[in-house]
Amino acid sequence: MPAIAFFDMDRTLVSVDTATLYARHRFATGQGGRGDVLRVAWWMTLYGFGLLDAPKIAERVMGTFAGTSAAHMTEDCLSCFRKEVAPRVVQIGRAHV
Repeated sequence: MPAIAFFDMDRTLVSVDTATLYARHRFATGQGGRGDVLRVAWWMTLYGFGLLDAPKIAERVMGTFAGTSAAHMTEDCLSCFRKEVAPRVVQIGRAHV
């Protein structure tokens, strides 16, 4: 089955930016700390002002997942989607995707 992963940072399809939702999910499941949540909040502030270097941040974040199995990442992302993202997909997003 083909898969796609993306972050809706400007709330086009989801009522809350998904980067924040994922950071909260990782905190709630013991996979991340408060510092991670605060870091994402800072990055979202930079994004709002057009100052975020997204490729640099993406590279940094992906480095934190080194050594994590694909199976674990898949299950974790699916869990986050079911619990946090799906209930927040906006109606217009459902109509267009």
